[in-house]
Amino acid sequence: MKVVAKGYLFILLFFVIFLGKVTGSGRISETIIKVGILSGQDRIHVKCNEKFRATDIFSMDALELEPEKDYVVTVSDGGLKIGEKNTFGKIVRFYSNKKNSFIRINGRRYRDTVLATNDKGKVTVINELGLDGYLFGVLPVEVSPEWPLEALKAQAIVSRTYVLNNLGKYDSKGYDLSSDIFSQMYRGVEVENSATNRAVTETIGFVLTYEGKLAKAYFHSSCGGFTEDIKKVWGSAFKYMEGVTCPYCKDSPRYHWEVDVSPELIKQKMNAEGYNIGDVEDIKFLSRTDSGRVDDMVIKYEGGQQVLSGHRFRMAIGPNVIKSTLMSIERSRPAFHFYGRGWGHGIGMCQWGSKGMAEKGKSFNKILKFYFPHTRIDRWSY
Repeated sequence: MKVVAKGYLFILLFFVIFLGKVTGSGRISETIIKVGILSGQDRIHVKCNEKFRATDIFSMDALELEPEKDYVVTVSDGGLKIGEKNTFGKIVRFYSNKKNSFIRINGRRYRDTVLATNDKGKVTVINELGLDGYLFGVLPVEVSPEWPLEALKAQAIVSRTYVLNNLGKYDSKGYDLSSDIFSQMYRGVEVENSATNRAVTETIGFVLTYEGKLAKAYFHSSCGGFTEDIKKVWGSAFKYMEGVTCPYCKDSPRYHWEVDVSPELIKQKMNAEGYNIGDVEDIKFLSRTDSGRVDDMVIKYEGGQQVLSGHRFRMAIGPNVIKSTLMSIERSRPAFHFYGRGWGHGIGMCQWGSKGMAEKGKSFNKILKFYFPHTRIDRWSY
């Protein structure tokens, strides 16, 4: 439990080199990604199943951690404190040289190494691990491990392609990807499942490509019958994501949905996004895309009106409230009654549709070809 002297400098430098070269952005190597798993914490609890070491990445001072002992990490004088006595600099790496060793952060297990940083007086935690080890902790959250193997394989390939396209997405925060819906849902070792792990390992190296480059691979829960042209949501045009008719996702629990939203909540949510509207009086849908989703709409309020896209409205109110823009609206005072089909932005692969296709005997190749026409499934070095 004592702080290890700087004589370990050579060993620790060797460890860093072993992990891979550090890039200009601070990432370790292409095979290792950084996932932000916690931020804004006053303290975190760290526990290891094997001997771990906590190392100040600047001074290289280190602390040996005993197995199964709970260590509390807090901020201290611009740095971090482990326990009551051991003070380090701004960034500490927790790691073990033993295979199959895990570290618990606030009770949840993670693979490989973990960084804890003092970010403006709060603790941020970043998991550094191999891409496919990361996918082990993604797939069981994004899809059900009970789904057919071919659907799980399709998800593994799309998720892997997504990661490689989004390395450095959050470089300004010190990591590549978040662990929430704004990247991919990631929950570490705790959620791993043999079926989804198999889907990952049996597709290692496989990604989606278009004209020799990584394809932009997106997915969503349920399309409600039609996937959307990416250009209608995010402006970029890709031949392989122009939208398809999908008859396979009708078993989705969100194939049909409805919700009442009060005028007060709409005003509150819109103003939180900077729109500055008054009391909401009426909402009209002005146009729709070829898939039937709301393209442009208008919110009429006391003193004026606000025209915006259906996508922006959905994100402002909340994507878990307004499930999709494939929707209609009725005024049922005092609330607005929204109802529609599908869950998500509708771009790329429909997850419930992939399940439906797999249940009809379609292979992962055919599933991906259906949702991403003109693409190839290639092996990729990463």
